[in-house]
Amino acid sequence: MEIMTTKMVNLTQRCVGAVVGSLVADASAMPVHWIYDKEKMNKVLEDCQQKPEFLPESRCPFYSLPTGRYSSYGDQTFVLLKSMVENKGLNTEHYKKSLYECFGPKSAYEIDLGHPRTKDDLPIPGPWRPASLTDFIKNYDQGLAKTGKDPDSQADGFSKVAPLVALYAGDTGKLLKEVEKAIRVTQEDSIAVECGMAAASILEKCVLGKSIEVAIHETLESSSENVKGYIQKAIDGKATPHTDFVHTVGSSCRVPGNFTNSVHCLLNSNGEFRDTVVMTIAAGGCNCSRGGFVGATLGAVLGMTGIPEAWVSKTLNGGDLVNLANQLVLSRE
Repeated sequence: MEIMTTKMVNLTQRCVGAVVGSLVADASAMPVHWIYDKEKMNKVLEDCQQKPEFLPESRCPFYSLPTGRYSSYGDQTFVLLKSMVENKGLNTEHYKKSLYECFGPKSAYEIDLGHPRTKDDLPIPGPWRPASLTDFIKNYDQGLAKTGKDPDSQADGFSKVAPLVALYAGDTGKLLKEVEKAIRVTQEDSIAVECGMAAASILEKCVLGKSIEVAIHETLESSSENVKGYIQKAIDGKATPHTDFVHTVGSSCRVPGNFTNSVHCLLNSNGEFRDTVVMTIAAGGCNCSRGGFVGATLGAVLGMTGIPEAWVSKTLNGGDLVNLANQLVLSRE
C-alpha cells in the first residue's frame, strides 16, 4: 500500500512535524525500551491491552525514568535541536559543548559512569548513557579533534536526523554533509554514517512532499551498494509481520539492522502516526531509536495535525519541543 501525502500539509508543517514526531515517538516508547525477550514484551502488550505508548510505570529492564522523558537517543536529538536553534544551523563545537553538558559530569547521566551494571543493580535509577557518549566525553576532555567513538555501529546516528532534515531539506548536498558531521561528533563509524545519511535521504523526500514508499525506493536507487542491501532486505521482507521481521533481523541497537527494521515498519505503515509508532514499539528491543526515525517520517508526511495532541502533552517538555521546532524552521527563511 502506497501512503500518499496530504496536499494541504505545507513544507513548514512537514518540517515541524518531522522534529516533533521524532521526539514524541521516542518518549512514547521509553518506558518499554530495550525489552529483548519476545515473551516478556508480549506480556507487557497483554497487560496494557495493546496500548504500550507512554506506560505510566517503566518496564525497561536497564534503566528507570519518569514517563514522558526521552531515552538517550531522544536526549541526543533534543540537544542537537536546541543547539541548531541557538546557532541557526549546525555548529559542531557548540553541539559538542551541549552534549558534554547533557551527558557529562554533573549531568543526570553521570550516575551511569563506571556503574557495574550487574543483574542485581538493574534497572539503574536514572538514564542510561550509551558507550558512544561515554567515549565522546573522554575524548572531549582530552581536547581531541575527533570526539566520536571508533568503531560504534549503534543506532544513535540515524535516529537523530530530524532537526538536520527540517533545516536543510531541499539542499541535499549540504544536508548530507551536515548529517555526516553531526554523526561523527559521537560516532566515528562508516556504517553509522551511511545509515544516518540514508535515513536523512528518506526523510528529506517525505518533507519535500513525496510518499513514504516513493521516498524509500528513490533512496534505494541512489544509494551505495551497501545501503541498497539494507533497504532491499526490508522491501523483500515486507510481507513478513513486523515483529517477526525485527526478531529475524535482530532487535539490538546496532545498524544496519535497526535501520532496516525501521524501513520495514514504514513500508507496512497504514499512514496513521499512532498505529505506525506502536508497531515499532510492540516489536521490542531498541524501539526508541527506531521510533525516533519512524516518528519523524510520519510527522513529515502528516504534519503536526497528524501527531496526537495527547502525545505532545505527555512528553514532559512537549511545549518547549514544539516551540523549538518552530524556531528551527523559521531559520529556513
